[in-house]
Amino acid sequence: MSGFFFDFSSVVSYFIFFSIFLFIILILFTLFIFFIIILFLLFTSLLLFTFFLLILFFFLLFIHFLPLFLLLVFLILLIFLLFHSPHFPLFLFILYFSHFFNFL
Repeated sequence: MSGFFFDFSSVVSYFIFFSIFLFIILILFTLFIFFIIILFLLFTSLLLFTFFLLILFFFLLFIHFLPLFLLLVFLILLIFLLFHSPHFPLFLFILYFSHFFNFL
């Protein structure tokens, strides 16, 4: 089947692969950070340990907002497909969102 459904399925498969790949990288990086923190707890001063705790805090903050970022990437890809698909003309997309924003 050609057109929108073929493009959409390939984008969804790439998005799922990218999400799983990014999740594995984040798990490995988190384990690496915890390993560094344990080493610094054992061998260094409290000031350096506090510095690495701040780094860990910002990294965990990044992980916290990661699903929102991935959703935003997926929506951008979906909008790109809607604009370039012969099955969904541009004016239908604009009418849908203008109808949605009238209720806000």
